Amino acid sequence: MLISAEDLPFDSDGRMSADVVIVGAGAAGIVIARELADRGHDVLVVEAGGRPPDDSHIDHFDGDNVGQRYDLVGTRYRALGGATNRWAGWCRPLDAYEMRYHRWVGGLRWPVSRDELMRYSQQAARLLALGPWEWDATDISRRAGKPALSDLPGADDRLGSVVWRFATEPLSFAQRFGVFLDGPDSRIALHAPVTRISVRKGRARSVTIKLRDGRDRIIDCESVVLAAGGIENVRLLLETKVSLQGTGERIDTSGWLGRGWQEHPHVGIGTAYIPESIADEVLWLYTGRRNIDGTPVLAGLTLPTRDLRRRRMAALSVTIDPQFAMNAPFAEGVRAIGSSVSGEAMRPYLLFARSESRTVKGSRITLSKRRDPLGRRQARLNWRIDDGDYRDLARGATVIARAFARLRLGAVRVDADRDTLAQRVGGGSHHIGGARMSRSPRRGVTDPNGAVHAVPNLFVTGSAVFPSGGFSNPTLTIMALALRQADFIAGVQR
Repeated sequence: MLISAEDLPFDSDGRMSADVVIVGAGAAGIVIARELADRGHDVLVVEAGGRPPDDSHIDHFDGDNVGQRYDLVGTRYRALGGATNRWAGWCRPLDAYEMRYHRWVGGLRWPVSRDELMRYSQQAARLLALGPWEWDATDISRRAGKPALSDLPGADDRLGSVVWRFATEPLSFAQRFGVFLDGPDSRIALHAPVTRISVRKGRARSVTIKLRDGRDRIIDCESVVLAAGGIENVRLLLETKVSLQGTGERIDTSGWLGRGWQEHPHVGIGTAYIPESIADEVLWLYTGRRNIDGTPVLAGLTLPTRDLRRRRMAALSVTIDPQFAMNAPFAEGVRAIGSSVSGEAMRPYLLFARSESRTVKGSRITLSKRRDPLGRRQARLNWRIDDGDYRDLARGATVIARAFARLRLGAVRVDADRDTLAQRVGGGSHHIGGARMSRSPRRGVTDPNGAVHAVPNLFVTGSAVFPSGGFSNPTLTIMALALRQADFIAGVQR
């Protein structure tokens, strides 16, 4: 049930206890709480925000941005449901190429096998009602009675495809899992921001929350799960590290805490002019979301895996998005020429890329000297994009443009030189890394189960633990890891 933090059963000393304390009621926190509660665990979720979203997150999520421009406030959410309150529903599992270690990308090989991750991803997909576990654009197009891009002679040698399935309303987990959140088996304390995690003798012992009247309250526990989002999880770990200075306690021995932070670079790389018949047939699944078995589905373009490996490129995807601002003389000229050649109208589309980011150790979260209204040090973000990422985006645009010409899909104007990309690039509110998982405590902050190597009952969940980011929207994988982590905490073997 949902309760105010003030109504928790604290004793006269301002203390209470719970088996597991979960910090944050977003996608990961709600999934883990639901799984553990179903198995009879005494779980308490502490959420810093309230049920209806408000503007209180602005002061709490502000901070210093000293690298690539980034919106520290607008990409986070302080309310029940977390970032799912502004989620657009994009879902896709990581593929084998994204989970593999590539020297030119850096990062780490995932310490979780793809088969195991896919089992949990399928479970997450059922929770989101994503429809059939079907991610092949060719099969989906044919089943819908449409020609497939791969049917064109030579297409498989030049272009690859990726598929997204979209969760349907309600997207906010505060509504999607409302029956659980409001039910008797859950205990979610709202307006309960965490100000301290106490660690002693290599174990997390308690968390301290601050009530709205300024009083501190302590929750003793057997385990703590940080599920407060990629930036906030790392900030909490960094604050805990500072609090342990001089005690002999350690929270990280790898040197990676806060480092290797990533986002998926999002940027337009060119404009495509596609004949109407191609847009409505061969590229039908690519030029708009299509309802397949009650689920919105969209395909995007990529390069064949062998080409990515041969060119030593990071993974990337390109969507074909409708573009309406077509007043430039060049654009009108291309449309006129294309129409005269093809004998039909040419539709304009923006080619929009979402790519994997190389691991840059200097891309990191540290603590600012500034403090939030609760006295906690704010985050200081230095997001860095490797020049190799810009090269990959430019190469990807060029390869796709040539493929369009050879396959007679239309004409592409590439607009992807390094300076243009650097000016336009943004993120997708995908906060990756900073507490990456590894089998060795020398190479990562957390182990394959998300437990902090140095504090095995302190868990981190969410995309902060990703050892590499891929290009996929992280929500489905976040949920998969949360389900897997819940099994580990509950001692379930699969």
